[in-house]
This record gives sequence, C-alpha cells and structure tokens, in this order.
Amino acid sequence: MLLLTTLVLVGSGLAATPAVKKLRLRKSTCRTWLSERPLDRDRVKRQPGSLLLDGIQKKLEPLFGQTRSRQLQAMRPVAGAEETSALEKTVYRELGLSLLNVVIAAVGVVLFYPILLLTTPVVVYLWRDAFKGAYQALCKDHRVTVDVLYALTTILMIITDYLFLMALVSALYCFSRVLLIKTQDHARSSLSSTFGLEQRHVWLVKEDVEVAIPLEQLEVGDIVAAHAGDVIPVDGYVTEGTALVDQHMLTGEAQPVEKTSDDYVFATTILLTGKIYIRVDKTGRDTTAGQIVDILHQTVDYRTALASRGQVLNDRLALPVLCLGGLALLTVGPAGAMAVFNANMFMSILIVGPLCMLTFLNRTAQNNMLVKDGRALEQLSHVDTVVFDKTGTLTREQPYVGKVHTFAEYDEDDILAYAAAAEDRQTHPIAKAILEKARAQQLMLPEMQQAEYKVGYGISVVIDYATVHVGSMRFMAMEDISLPTDLQRVLVHAQNEGNSVVMVALNRRLVGAIELQATIRSEAKRVIAQLRRRGITTFYIISGDHETPTKRLAQVLGMDSYFAETLPQDKAVIIEQLQAQGKVVCYVGDGINDAIALKKAQVSVSLRGASTAATDTAQVVLLDEGLGRLDDLFAIAADFNKTLTTSFVLSIAPGVLNIFGAFFLHFGFIHSVICNQIGFWASVGNAMRPALKTSVSKEDGLTDSKSPMTDAPRLVQRLKAEYAS
Repeated sequence: MLLLTTLVLVGSGLAATPAVKKLRLRKSTCRTWLSERPLDRDRVKRQPGSLLLDGIQKKLEPLFGQTRSRQLQAMRPVAGAEETSALEKTVYRELGLSLLNVVIAAVGVVLFYPILLLTTPVVVYLWRDAFKGAYQALCKDHRVTVDVLYALTTILMIITDYLFLMALVSALYCFSRVLLIKTQDHARSSLSSTFGLEQRHVWLVKEDVEVAIPLEQLEVGDIVAAHAGDVIPVDGYVTEGTALVDQHMLTGEAQPVEKTSDDYVFATTILLTGKIYIRVDKTGRDTTAGQIVDILHQTVDYRTALASRGQVLNDRLALPVLCLGGLALLTVGPAGAMAVFNANMFMSILIVGPLCMLTFLNRTAQNNMLVKDGRALEQLSHVDTVVFDKTGTLTREQPYVGKVHTFAEYDEDDILAYAAAAEDRQTHPIAKAILEKARAQQLMLPEMQQAEYKVGYGISVVIDYATVHVGSMRFMAMEDISLPTDLQRVLVHAQNEGNSVVMVALNRRLVGAIELQATIRSEAKRVIAQLRRRGITTFYIISGDHETPTKRLAQVLGMDSYFAETLPQDKAVIIEQLQAQGKVVCYVGDGINDAIALKKAQVSVSLRGASTAATDTAQVVLLDEGLGRLDDLFAIAADFNKTLTTSFVLSIAPGVLNIFGAFFLHFGFIHSVICNQIGFWASVGNAMRPALKTSVSKEDGLTDSKSPMTDAPRLVQRLKAEYAS
C-alpha cells in the first residue's frame, strides 16, 4: 500500500510540474485521428499504448483539463497573473523537492541508512509553515490547531525513526498545497489599473493645440480634450462642446446622459458620441472612481476571513485528538500514542477537500462559469438572499423603443421610419434600438439623400426632399424647431420613469418623439423563479438609478424589495445590514459602483463583458454574458457540498478506527498508516467520481443539452469501433 502511494504520488507530482505539462500539450494520436480526413485516418495504425494513454487522458480531462486555466488566464490582469505565477512556482518547487526527498529516503532504506538521515532537514524545511503555525497558535492565540498536531507528529516520527514515512507524508503535504492553490484566487491586481485610473496619456489643450502628456502631469484647472470612444480621464466641468456619455458603470443610470457646457463629468465614464473640452477639477485618486479605490483598499475582503470547510474541520478535530493522544501515551505507550496522532484524517481532509473542489471547479468551467475562488462553491449552499444590481445586470445596455408619440398628422410608423432612415449608418445604442424596432415592424425606410451629423447633438438628413432632424431637446432648440405643448407632458413622464426621449422633426416642425426604455434580460424572471424553487427566500435590487424605474423592475421580476438612487459605498452598507440580520448574501453586479458590494458579500458574481473592476473583484464570472447559468451554478454547488461531505466521512472513519484500535486492539504506527491509506484512497475515489462520471457521460453522448457535445455521435461510434478492433 505504501509502495502504491509512493508511485502514485511521484507520478501525480511529475504530471503537475510545468515542464511535464509542456510535454502533454502535444496533440494526442486520438485527436489527430479525429482531425484528419477519412482516407488519412484509415492509414494510421493505432498502437495499444496510444489507445490506453488517450483513454486515461479522456477520463482525467474533467479533473485536470485546461479549460478553467485558460479562462482564468483570459480574465486575470497581468499583475495578478504574475503574482499567482510566482506563488505556483514556489509550491511546485517544494513539491519537486519533496519527491526527490522520498527517492533519497527510499535509497537510504534499501542501501545505506546514513543517507536516510539527510532527509530530516528537508522535512523540517518543508513543514516550516506548520511549525510557524503551531507557535502562533500555542504562544499567541492560546489554542490548538491542526498545525500543532502536524508539528508534534513530525517530531515524534523523527524521534521514533520513522524517517521514510515522514518523507512520504511531507510529499503528500506539498501535493495538497498544489491542489489548494489551484482552487483559490490569489491574484490581487492593481486597483488603480483595474479602474482605468492609470491611462498612459491625456490630450492637454495648450494654445489651441492638443498635446499628449502623462495623466500624472495634469494640474487642477488644465483643459483636456475627450473624443468619441474615449474613457474620460478626470473629474471636471465641460467648458465647450456637447457629448453623449455612458456613466452607468459608475452611477447606475440606465440611459446615456447628454453633457454640455458647465455640466460635470466623471473619470472612467465613456464618451459615446461628440467631443468636449473639460476643465480639470480632480485627477487620479481624488476623483470619484479614485475614492472608490481607496474604500476598496480599506474594505476587508470577506474571502480573507473565509477558511475552507476542510481547514475548519481539521482545526475543530485537533484538540480532541491531542487529548486522546496524550491519554494513549499514558495508558498504552508511545506506539499507541503515535497511532492516535497519526489518525491521519487531517492529511486526508487536506488533500481530498481541494481535490473535490478542483473537480467541481473544472465542471463549472466546462459549463461556461469561471469560479475564481473555490470557497464560493462552499458558501453558495448557505445563501438565502440574492441581491442584484439593476443596470447592466438585470437590464441590457442597449435600450428598446417603448412608445412612439405623435404630435401631427403622421402616424407612429411614419415617425419610426423617418428616425430609422436618419440613424441608418449610426452605431450608438440609441440608433441600434430605433433600427431594431423598425426591422421588427418590417418598415420600408425612405432613401436618405444627404446627412449632416452635428457631433453630440443629433443628425439632420434630407429624405424625399424633406429635412428631417433627429436628436435631443437641446438639438431641437439649436435648430429653432417649434415644440408642441403636449411635449412637456411626455418629457415629465419619461423623466419620472427613467426613460430617454429622442425628438423627430420634419421641415422644422416637431412631429413625434420616441421614448426609449431599459431592456430587461429575457432570462431574468426565469432565473429568479428557479432560485426560489431552490429555497432562496429573499431577492433585492440595488440601483443608482431613479426610484420609479427601479420600483417598476422590482415589481415585474417579483423582487421582495429594492433600493434606488444608491451610492457605491451605500451598496456595501446595505450588504452589511443584511448580513447583520443573519442573512448569507450573494451579490450579482457588473459596474464600478458594484465593486465594494461585491467585495463585502459572502458570494460575488459578475458577468463577462462587465467592467474590469467588477470581474476582478467577483469570485464567479458568468462567461455567457447573461444570467442564464446562475441556477446551474447553485446546482453544481449543492452537488459539490454533498460529494464533499461524503468524502470527509470516508476520511474521518479510518481516523476513528485508529483511535479505537490504539486503545483496544493494540494498534501501532504501521497499523494506522495502512488504515489511513485505505480511507484516503476511498475518499479520493469519491472526490473524483463526479469527474469520471462526467467523462463517461460525454463519451457515451449523454451530456446535458446545455453542454456542447465535443464529438458528433457518428464519430463517437466510429471511435468505439476502432477501440474495439
């Protein structure tokens, strides 16, 4: 049994090292066969060895596959990736050292005993964190943790000359650290870079010339230029120009906001159309976004205080085992005490917990969900409250045409057709919404003869020898277009509802107005209903948007309550208040203004395509850019916790048998090791069972319809026939 453990451990360790990973990147014979043309495949003579390797690779793909690694690499910022890479190099280096130490110990046992003594300093070095933890626990915290038992067991093994077993256990410990680092998010990127506060240059206006200078050289009072598509680099007042600005990531407002002279703009918001000149009021960390960065730095990350379930269980069992070991030392002697101390449920739990978590992390990755920190899977089963951000999370960025108002003899289709013809070549969200509505109603658009686009204001075109103006209220005033009295009623209603209005004028007379509303995600209501069936009791919306649209959305989706016109720091306060009531909160958001709340919640979820601040802070990123996978995430988390509980039972049972055997069956150290190995491999098999089951299901074509099939059924059948032959 010990020989089997040694061989498996060495093989697993070598397979996990970066050098061997590079060798595994070559295309397998099986995949080459699938990618070749039929005539070429028939010429390939497949060897039994290659078939065996391909079969093993297929079985282990759901566990050690590269899907999640690629997703992490794509979502992780460069600075965070470098930090994680350095940490991974350290644990891989120590794993390699521990495997070499096992080989040296084996040589010492077989050939020359003094060589075995050389392994002792290496073991002490590898267990240095356990010794430090034991000192911290006993001398400073005045409590017993699993580190105390690790340190005590190591000392007893040295004294009793179990040096080879000591080297083997050290290798298991290093292997568990490799598994653990793969399940947790250790990337901590620069928040300034995350929020876009480190732009390389800005356009400073000096003597009517735009000059590119570094952002840090700007001073209060300087004038900078911002063009269409730019991220606004500073907080300040517009001195000249007009632009349409998307600031929902910062403020939560559903519709783009028109900015003109004397209006205030914020750093990190996006200038959609137009060009403006801004007098600098605040730069860098003094801006509104910079203040959010400072709050985030001061906010305690919930994950820093969250230990994995295995770590908590180990620490709770440490004191009882220590007491029983002391009792065994007094009653049955050192051999029995060693058997009790080596009731190695601790090492099994330390390995099986991350192994089980890694299995399910790769399962979520295969379902287009990136779980950056595996502890989120443990917490999801306890969540009873889900809080959603509104704009960008429950609604889409592109609005839709809610209502067309007419003020003359033209009907709604005429107004919509003229507006769509004018916006036909534009790409901003409002133009897309108008064109989409016109296509849905299958309107024939009149031909546009000429167009004049006034940046940031609107567009003027000639259609059928008539002049058509489409744009904002300010644009109509600039063009001296007469406005009907009924328009004021429409504007007041739209403002109360949080909607935007686009005016349509024909031959300098306002003939209609198009009211644009936020688009609710089609899957939102279904997902909330699914989560309620799972037992989640409370749902909230938190939004920086106006009261009326937030209330209406809460009613449509069946939310329990809502919070409107909420500042970013106030969102985090609401999360803390819910937690103080005993609720376990999952927060789902996508904006810069959600980052603090995401960091405070027990579980944080964002969407791919959201702000970098949100995806960097969140523990889970839904890669489908929608909410459709949220229920699947909770389902996988429930399955994970069920599997983990079973694995822990299988890990603890041999430990209980060891303690019983030490007192009543004369168990010694060797007996405890054999018993531990049986329980260890049983719990490992249970932890890997979902991955192997998934692999079998895929091979047989039994995957869920939501998961894409990796091979067509015809190819699978042909491959089976090839294997059989």
